[in-house]
Amino acid sequence: MKSRLSPWIALILAAAISLGCELVNSMLDPGPLRVESVDVAPLGNGVFTASVGLPPHRSAGALYCNLPQQDGGPSQEVYRQTIPPLDTSRILTFEFTLNEPGEHRLYCTADPIGVTAKTTFSVDGPTPPGSTPAASPAPGQPVTINGVGQKVSYSGAYSCAAAQQVSLVVRADGTAELSAVGPGFIDHINCIQSDSAEGWYIVGVADQVAETVSFSACNNGGFNASGVINYAGGALSGEVSCLYNQGSTAGQTAVTLKMP
Repeated sequence: MKSRLSPWIALILAAAISLGCELVNSMLDPGPLRVESVDVAPLGNGVFTASVGLPPHRSAGALYCNLPQQDGGPSQEVYRQTIPPLDTSRILTFEFTLNEPGEHRLYCTADPIGVTAKTTFSVDGPTPPGSTPAASPAPGQPVTINGVGQKVSYSGAYSCAAAQQVSLVVRADGTAELSAVGPGFIDHINCIQSDSAEGWYIVGVADQVAETVSFSACNNGGFNASGVINYAGGALSGEVSCLYNQGSTAGQTAVTLKMP
């Protein structure tokens, strides 16, 4: 009896080992290009920055983003590019102009599998040239302050610094978002900058009496955030950091943004 069962046991074990190997390979295989998240932040005067989260993928693919027209007309394509294979996640950013007031949607699609992500944002209309935010807005009043800062990007023991265009938006309900757009780095040892700009979008809650913002998350929750920015007198000052929140790097600093 034992000798008759042995071949079957061996066959079952071989099948289980083969299935286990397939499961491991499928978990390690990053798959084709896909879109993980889409975000839009205003830069002023009808210019917006889109931030597209791309996870690791094994092969090149096409990424294109469209704005559907409010009147039902043909969509406006605002971005199309071939994305090479990536072994780490990346935040891809690009700018587009839109002056039509109202609520809009941005759709970003990855080919060849056709997976789409979208976000909704509002356009208030172009900002008049030369306009500036109120120096000290009354509590409960929205405010936008533009400025410059310095981003320090970290990779292990290495770091690189680059100037950033920054914009702080404090809404009437006290929620706030700080956007920073500037060069990214593909080599942190030699501080070689990437060809395209990189965007970081940091959300928090404002103390509208003290005119400060305490931050909690970066890039749609992909990173934790820590730090406080002061916007009293219409000028930005302070420091905020984005921290990895997953894997072996959890708790380590990805970027720090300093102002002025």
